[in-house]
Amino acid sequence: MPIIRIQTSNAVADKTALAKAISAAAQEATGKPECYMQLIVEDKIFMTLGGSEAPTALLEFRAIGGLSHPACRKFSALVCGILQEQQNISPDRVYINFMEFDASNWGWNSGTF
Repeated sequence: MPIIRIQTSNAVADKTALAKAISAAAQEATGKPECYMQLIVEDKIFMTLGGSEAPTALLEFRAIGGLSHPACRKFSALVCGILQEQQNISPDRVYINFMEFDASNWGWNSGTF
């Protein structure tokens, strides 16, 4: 049920590797099972941050619960390390939005959670 959307100004040569690394980071930070995680990788998007076109990224992390402050801080640290290593994006050029939803507002498998 977690959905993570990654938007970056960079070209991502290996979207599978990036998605798997970020999915593993989400599992480590939140304890959510990876079998329910959906990742969306959108690259080569025109983006600016602070008036600069230097490499940047925006992540949206949506989930049913599990996004406590410690979990969000841990995910932020892990994902910024991944983006710096794999995409050469400085951590101060990454924004992450965390959004929690009630289970009744999340559809799946012809129903809701």
